[in-house]
Amino acid sequence: MKNKIVKIIGLALFMYVCFIGKTYAAGAYANIQANKTSCTEGETVTITVSVNAGAWQLNVSGGVTDSIVGYTPIDKEGNTSDTKSYTFSCSTVGNHTVTLSGNYADYETEVETNVSQSVSITVNAKPQQTEPTQPSQPSQPSTPSQPSQPSQPSQPSQPSTPSQPSQPSSPSTGSGNNQTTTKKEETKKETKKEETKKEEPKVDPIVVEKIEVVGHNIKFDNDVLEYTLELDDGVESIYLEVKSNAEVDTKGLVDIKDKKEILITFKKDKLTKTYKIKFKEKNNNMLLSVPKADNTNSSNTSSKYKITTIIFAITTLLLLVSTVVLLILKFKTKKD
Repeated sequence: MKNKIVKIIGLALFMYVCFIGKTYAAGAYANIQANKTSCTEGETVTITVSVNAGAWQLNVSGGVTDSIVGYTPIDKEGNTSDTKSYTFSCSTVGNHTVTLSGNYADYETEVETNVSQSVSITVNAKPQQTEPTQPSQPSQPSTPSQPSQPSQPSQPSQPSTPSQPSQPSSPSTGSGNNQTTTKKEETKKETKKEETKKEEPKVDPIVVEKIEVVGHNIKFDNDVLEYTLELDDGVESIYLEVKSNAEVDTKGLVDIKDKKEILITFKKDKLTKTYKIKFKEKNNNMLLSVPKADNTNSSNTSSKYKITTIIFAITTLLLLVSTVVLLILKFKTKKD
C-alpha cells in the first residue's frame, strides 16, 4: 500500500514539474536591429527583424517596407520564432529611421503587446577626389639678338604712276549673317539643355515587389496597375501584405465593407504610383459587403489554454490528496 502511494506522489510531482517548466518557457518578444548605424553613399545596411510569439502582426517602414504576419501552427504548442532580413540602400545623404510597429501575443498567457521600435541610420556623402596638379614647365632661355646689318645707300626715286580707280565693293548679303546667328543660338540652347539635365538629381524609380491579399491569389505584376478580386458574399475585410522601396498608404487589415474597390498608393520623393483592386462576388456581382476575420486560431488557442488550466488543477489536487493519505498512514503506524 505504501509503495503505491509513493508511486502516486512521484507521478504527481513529475507532472507538476513538467507543467511548471512549460508554463515558464521563454516569453514573447519582437525587435529590430541594424548591423551598422552609419554608412557612405552607395553602401548598404542590413536590417534584421526577430519575433518569438504565439501570433504576430508587424509592419516595417522607412526606407524598407514590409508586413510580417504569423502564428504558431495548430499542430504545435508554445511560442514560434521567425527572423527576416532587409537591405537598406544608402542613396540619400542625411538621417533615416526604419521603424517596427504592430503587436504580438504570447502563446501561453494570450497577453497582447504593442510594438514601437526603430533604428536610426546616418548616410554620409562620398569624399570628393581632387585631380593632381601638373608640374609647371621650365622657361626656355632667350636667344641672343643678331647684330644689325649696315644700311645700303638709297636709290633715286622713280616717278610715281597714276593710281587706278578703285572698284566698287560688292554689297554684303544679309542671309549669311542670319544663318550664322541662328546656328549660334541653337548651340547655346543645346548647351543649356545638357547643363539642366546634369543638374537634375537622379531619383530611383518606385519598385513594388509584392502586393498580396492573404488567402487569395491576384497574380501581382509590378507593371499591372488594376486587378479584380472575387470574394464570397459577406466579406468585410481583407489583409494586405506589401513589399516596396517606397512608402505605402494602405496595408495590413483593410476594411472593405460597402466598397467596390480600394486604391493602394506608393510615394517616394516626388514620385507616386497607384494600384487599384476591384471587388466582385463569386456570382460576378459587385460587392456591397466583405469578409469577417477568421477567429479559428484564437478559439483554438483559448481552448488549449483552458485544458492546460484544468490539468494543472487536477494535478495539484492529486498531489494534496496523496500527501494527506501518506500522513494518515504514518500516524496510524506510530499509534500501532
